[in-house]
Amino acid sequence: MRIVSIAIVILGVTLLWFAVRWQIGGMFAEVTSINDPEAPAIADSAIRLAPMNARGYWLSGAILKSAFDDASFAAALAKYESAARVAPDHFVSWTELGRINEQAGNYDRAELAFARAVEVAPEYTIPHWQLGNFYLRRGRVEDAVRELRHAARHSSPYQVQVFSTAWNVLGNDPQQVEQFLSDSDDSKAALAYFYGSINRPDDAVRIWNQIDPEHRSRFVWQVKALARDLMHHRSFRGALEFVRQSGIDTDARPEAITNGDFESSIPSYDGVRFNWSINRVDGKIDAGIDTSTQRNGKRSLRFSVRGYARQAFNTLQQSAAVMPGSRYRLSFWVRTENLRSGSMPFIEVRNAKDDSINMSSPPFATGTSDWTQMNIEFAVAADMDGIYLTTAREACSGECPINGIFWLDDFELTRLQ
Repeated sequence: MRIVSIAIVILGVTLLWFAVRWQIGGMFAEVTSINDPEAPAIADSAIRLAPMNARGYWLSGAILKSAFDDASFAAALAKYESAARVAPDHFVSWTELGRINEQAGNYDRAELAFARAVEVAPEYTIPHWQLGNFYLRRGRVEDAVRELRHAARHSSPYQVQVFSTAWNVLGNDPQQVEQFLSDSDDSKAALAYFYGSINRPDDAVRIWNQIDPEHRSRFVWQVKALARDLMHHRSFRGALEFVRQSGIDTDARPEAITNGDFESSIPSYDGVRFNWSINRVDGKIDAGIDTSTQRNGKRSLRFSVRGYARQAFNTLQQSAAVMPGSRYRLSFWVRTENLRSGSMPFIEVRNAKDDSINMSSPPFATGTSDWTQMNIEFAVAADMDGIYLTTAREACSGECPINGIFWLDDFELTRLQ
């Protein structure tokens, strides 16, 4: 019994020793960067400590591969082959072996290695992703579709990457990219999101509209991201569609001013909006809904200004989606009370593509005046589909404080041609 006990202790210590060496060797290899000057020595030590741990071979192979000469590349390939030999059930061993064989031009061996990674881990995303990308680079689109769809099935981030990769590899062709689209709403939402990110508003709307309307509420963040991305790209008509569907501005319409009569509340600004926003940058300007004074209905927008002297006056703003190459008339009504300054306010129409001034209204009347209609006629460039309205003031040299009150009401946008 004593001999058996001693044998068990020796066996346990031996196993513990090898386990510790395996762990230490793998740990050194895992935490070492290939750019570390000591990396080659650490890789060799990791292999000596743990010859059955693939991490040391991966590190050594990555270091050799980075040398970019034939001898080092051949040595790197041998290291990755050793990693696959000592860890044949680890998919990373096979994907790394597949990648270096592809780089070496050994395409048959690369395919076998990638396929082995899929066989070892059939439910993992990365093996299918690597094999699908290999097929795509080799021009085997049908095989790539099969593998990349599988990669994206369980991983939403990979869905967008699939479309991005196909877009870049297959020549920026929507028809080619949409081969990778599945019937699932998740896939359609991912493709719509991708199209928005590369400023393809028509394609984004087309794919989005293929999603079952009852299921669209599942993709709130994608819709808001689509609206944000399209606004960033200055694609206003596409952005408007997603702003409406996201519930941000359900009343917004193309070629129209939202809440032009101020009968609805002005919502808080969240960065993407086709509605009024009030920029409260100075306590000397107070802007808000007024229920005691109105031209029609029950409300108007009232500005009370007390000694404001700065040139910037972009307190009120709204974006609008318009038709490229068209002409429009913006009409609105203004009333003033004891409004005085050497630099009076007015409404300005700016081109949303480059923020340049398109056209402006006359300055508001000095002193006190009843409701007066103002009209601004302007043309939209053929390469632009958005404008925004903003308050502004006349240029002034020196101090030109504004004092008094003015009201705005009944904004309307009309296409002339």
